Amino acid sequence: MCPLCNRHAVNTMLLNKLSMPESPLLSGTKKLPVTDETLINRIKAGDFTAFLAIRDRHYKYLVVYAYHFTRCEQESLDIVQECFIDFWERRHSLKGASFNIAAYLTTATRYRSLDHLEKIRTRQKHTVRYYSRQHKIYTPDPAVNSELKQELHEAIHSLPAQQFKVFVDKYIEGKRYKEISECHGITENTVRSYLAEAMKQLRMKLIHLK
Repeated sequence: MCPLCNRHAVNTMLLNKLSMPESPLLSGTKKLPVTDETLINRIKAGDFTAFLAIRDRHYKYLVVYAYHFTRCEQESLDIVQECFIDFWERRHSLKGASFNIAAYLTTATRYRSLDHLEKIRTRQKHTVRYYSRQHKIYTPDPAVNSELKQELHEAIHSLPAQQFKVFVDKYIEGKRYKEISECHGITENTVRSYLAEAMKQLRMKLIHLK
């Protein structure tokens, strides 16, 4: 199988290419511009150099566009990289002479960015709901509940990074101690220690809610 058909291989190639000079197809484009249409036709035929040329041409704009949604540089880079990988994998299904690659990539970046934000919001809601159920801090008043949710959200996300990750893995993802320890390269006792400390800090910060 061609290594370019393997998602991991393409991902690795993109990472290696990011810090390298632009594609030779774009070199000297001031004298002899290469149109997107020409590059797309080459990409359909499996020309990876043409793919890199398209990436070089649109990459920076898309990262800035993704950042408009995520407000995080690394997340924006990851999203755009995934868009280009997906584009390469779908190259054989590209149809029509009027195919607009700029519009295609912009739309793909927007959808991936919005999906990323939705996943973050969902995880945050699950985290808040879990702790709220465990400690019964809700009241019948929706307005009060909204304020409590915000305080709870801030308290959970103020945990040290390692404690937060372990907390989410255990209580939101439902992973076992062994899975968590293997994932983070720590012992099961360390996992238990992080969880105990996280719960202790949350109780101290939210004691006024009980």
